[in-house]
Parts: sequence; structure tokens; C-alpha cells
Amino acid sequence: MLYTMPDLTWAVYVKNLVLVYRFSQKGTVTREDPFVHVKVSGVWKIGNGVMTITWGDKTTDEWDVPMNPRRTTGERRSAKETVPLTAEALDYFLQLGDVAYGVGDPIQHAGGLVASVVYENEVRTGGTIAWVCCNPGNIVNGEKYGSIPGKRLHVKIRQKGKDDQWHLKDHPFSIFPNEDVGFKAVVSWMRNYGKRSIRSAMHDYAPLGDSTNNPDAYAARLAHALKVSVETSMASLTDEQLVQLAKAVTGVEQTVPGRKWSRGSPDMPAALRARLAPQSMPQPTRPRGYFIHNPASSEMA
Repeated sequence: MLYTMPDLTWAVYVKNLVLVYRFSQKGTVTREDPFVHVKVSGVWKIGNGVMTITWGDKTTDEWDVPMNPRRTTGERRSAKETVPLTAEALDYFLQLGDVAYGVGDPIQHAGGLVASVVYENEVRTGGTIAWVCCNPGNIVNGEKYGSIPGKRLHVKIRQKGKDDQWHLKDHPFSIFPNEDVGFKAVVSWMRNYGKRSIRSAMHDYAPLGDSTNNPDAYAARLAHALKVSVETSMASLTDEQLVQLAKAVTGVEQTVPGRKWSRGSPDMPAALRARLAPQSMPQPTRPRGYFIHNPASSEMA
């Protein structure tokens, strides 16, 4: 059973329609008719035993909570009528880089966020963002540096806006397949600053007004580690110095371990273990618009 809505895609059956819902942990959702390609956007929230979806076309869904990924029930409401709906999660099994929100331990310095991240041979929870994401540089857009495509941990971070006030903004931290790839990404990121000075690079990498960042202090710490000036050009650093610089960056970003479970660990929460596909049985991918059955008209096995 699911008490929170992770990033899942559902087949939703309403009257004679089969629709595809794609949820985001950020609180957004899209609804699409895969046969005529009509898409509607909406927002969702959970409270008082229901998940409410408010759509842009002025209709509303109410789903029963907890949600059964194999057969969830609810209602669709419009100005004209209220009709029942049923839903089935199409990507219930977690894959490499997927995040299970609300299960596991709190992530440090993440506003109380509880989440677990799935890897090939283990599941990580707790610790710092840098550790749980195998992202020692806390990189946000890391796909061209080797992060898992489309996989991110969404964290609310304080950021100062143009109105000079602090706001909570979604930061989607990239998830890397392992720590080695994550560290190499930091080296590559630093190399791409070219002729910019260490000070200038840190004002880009850790900008002022983003959480508790202090780019000048950050630059001073890196320069001290390399025994160079903060005005030193990044392009002048040798490969060995870039590696040393990357190590200093990971120290600032705080890679503090949390807890690991092997994929078969009996200590893993049952709600999380149930969502791990057997490694010896790859899960088939259903073609878009194709569904095995309509649970509104037949009982699940």
C-alpha cells in the first residue's frame, strides 16, 4: 500500500476511457488519453484519507488512501456528474536510480525529507544528499557527466528570490550509479570552467543566496587545499590538481554515510522491499497505450 505518491505512472479507467496519469513528487500530475494524445495538467495533495487531484479542465479526482498499486479506487467529479474510477500502477517496481519517498531515514539538511534511493545491488537511505545520491559534488544537472538519466532526488532548499526574500525552491539533485562516477563528474565539472578563476567558478557552482552558500569562503578553502590563489585560473590546473580540487569540493559538500540495505535484506522496510523487482526476472515494459485488462470490469488475481 502507498500512503504517499511517488513518481509513478498509472493506467486509470473512467467509464469507457483508459487514461495515463504521470505523477511527480513535486506535486504535479498530467493526464493523457494515449489514443488521441490529449493532455491535461493538474496538481495533487493527500489529506483526510484521500488524494485530491485538481485538473486544469475544472474536473477533480479523489483517490482512496492508502493506494493499492494493483487496484486503487476513487471518483472523478465534474460539474455534470460524479463517476467511479479505478487505477493500476504501471511502473510499481523501482528501477536503478528511483527514489522511494516517505520510506527509510531522514536525509540530513533536507528539511526532514525521508527517502531511499535504489541502486543495482543496494538501497541507500539517510546520510547527506551527497551520499544517498552517490553525488559527492551535489550536482543538480549531471546527465552529461554520467548521472542516471531522468533520476533525481527532489529536495526543498531555501533560496533568496528577486524580492530579496527567502523561498523554498525544488532542487533536483542528480543521482549517479556509483560514487566513482559521481566523483569523476566533479572533476569534469571543474575542468569545464576553463579560464575562470577559482573564485569566479565558485560563484557559479555555489551561488550566494542559495541556501547557506558562501562562494568566497568556498573558493578560499579550495585555494588553500591547492596552495594557490583564489584568482588562479581553472585552466592552469593540472589533472592532478583538478582531482585534488574535486576532493576538496566533496569535503565541503559533506559526504556523510547513512544506512545501506542489500537488495535482499530482511531489515529493509516491507513497503520498500515489496517494490524491488527480482533481479533475475526483469520486468517487461508495456507499450504506450497498451494495458493487460480493465480492473473496473474484472477482479485482480
